[in-house]
Amino acid sequence: MAKIRSNANAFRGLAFVLLSLATILFVFSFGWLSGLVAIIVAMMTAGSLVVLLQPFSYVSLKTVAGIYFSVLLLEIII
Repeated sequence: MAKIRSNANAFRGLAFVLLSLATILFVFSFGWLSGLVAIIVAMMTAGSLVVLLQPFSYVSLKTVAGIYFSVLLLEIII
């Protein structure tokens, strides 16, 4: 967290790039309206998980990365 606070503008730029890429991919995959709705739902889900899990420190960065790559692998296989 200290690294993010010290380089806030760089991480905001990275977040904007990742959000833009995700939006483009959702729109490309699902179409205009469905893609925009899907990105809104994804942002709401991520935001609620941050609000619920961050204060209690239930998960670490390694845990989140492991879950993410496991789900990504399942998505590619299925």
